[in-house]
Amino acid sequence: MGEARRPSVLFDLYVAFQLTGQLLELELGGAGVPVEDFALYNAVVHFERATPTQLARHLGMPLSTLLFRFGRIEARGHGVRERNPRDRRSSLLGLSARGRRAHDVAKPRFEEALLSVYRHLAIDAETIQDALADLARAVGAAVEEARDRELIARKAAS
Repeated sequence: MGEARRPSVLFDLYVAFQLTGQLLELELGGAGVPVEDFALYNAVVHFERATPTQLARHLGMPLSTLLFRFGRIEARGHGVRERNPRDRRSSLLGLSARGRRAHDVAKPRFEEALLSVYRHLAIDAETIQDALADLARAVGAAVEEARDRELIARKAAS
């Protein structure tokens, strides 16, 4: 008997996501940055200060989810929100000094996890990243199509 056929690329992505969560829980445990928020901390550090919309787009998450997660970061004393000088209705999100210190503790642990994954890859990391970027683009397009279908169905029902 050969290897079982994998159901789909989305299934493979789901499995990789689950295993990534397990690895990061092991590596980031005790760092002061919850695994589910690490990417947001990283994005905020990357931009230094960014609008919620910029961060949500960058991370591919709904704005409401981004705001909820950033609220948790603020509650930890790791996040700062200030009025956007370019658009007074908007805000800019950043990390406090305490948040930066927490990120500084977590980042090398994340990098060690990443190096461990790289050591086990059968394909070079750049090829995988290119494929994942293409997958993210395709899934994003499918999300937009699904939203359009839902909007059309709601309009037809009213």
